[in-house]
Amino acid sequence: MSVLKHKSARNGFSLLEVTIAAMMSSMVVVLASTVAVDIGRGFVEGIAEARIATEFRILTGTLQRDFAGSLPEARSGPVKQWRLVGRQLVSDTELRLCFDADEDGSVDWVDDRIITYLLDDGQLIRSDSISGTEFVVAENLSFLSFSIDAGLITTDFQFSLGGLEEPFTYVTADLP
Repeated sequence: MSVLKHKSARNGFSLLEVTIAAMMSSMVVVLASTVAVDIGRGFVEGIAEARIATEFRILTGTLQRDFAGSLPEARSGPVKQWRLVGRQLVSDTELRLCFDADEDGSVDWVDDRIITYLLDDGQLIRSDSISGTEFVVAENLSFLSFSIDAGLITTDFQFSLGGLEEPFTYVTADLP
């Protein structure tokens, strides 16, 4: 007597198996994309914070150098030349510093060296009347204000980059 065995030949997946696999794949893709977006957002914020920190260091370093009282053009030469002798607040976004060119200790806004700080279209620009140079000290400034009060020169500024806004204040002694 022969016994027939019936073999079920299966050449594919059932509709149920395909549906479950598609749902699981979709969940993995959604989770992976959420993680990728969060990681990308963190990178963008980190880059913005690093750029603002760099802009801040350059801006404050430049202000410190100029407000220190002299422009170190060379290691030798007259001690009194290029001493800070005057300042003029043109507006809350423009400040002029006068450095003595003829060593007489007086302010001469025509013949002395004038360093001008001016906010223009989100950039703080520093210009030098003697050398004729002009360069951008800082970018991405959404606010800048110079003020002089009670023996202090205060510079309030705010950087804005990629949705990140950071306010800062730089304070230095006014001229005697």
